Amino acid sequence: MLVGVLAAAVFCWVMAVRAAFSIAALAPGSSRFGIMQTLGRWDFDSIRTAAGAGVEPHILTFKRAFAGFFVLVLIVVAFSALAYVTGNAAPATPSASS
Repeated sequence: MLVGVLAAAVFCWVMAVRAAFSIAALAPGSSRFGIMQTLGRWDFDSIRTAAGAGVEPHILTFKRAFAGFFVLVLIVVAFSALAYVTGNAAPATPSASS
């Protein structure tokens, strides 16, 4: 199950990267690097101004993939912590009545 969650996280990451490159491709030639920096700051209004209204579906894909990636990473961390706690239970102490 953990492998499936990790695979989904990698898929979300790939989708976010793909959306980021699509956003950069819609920007004017000289501002592609600047668009990537703006994307890292989540300043989507500046991106819409620079790249036009056609960039909106790519921004939505980026936001959803980014959020999905971090939700899945948190799930992996929670499952890992649960596995650690349940796998490292304290050994039973011998009874004093023996």
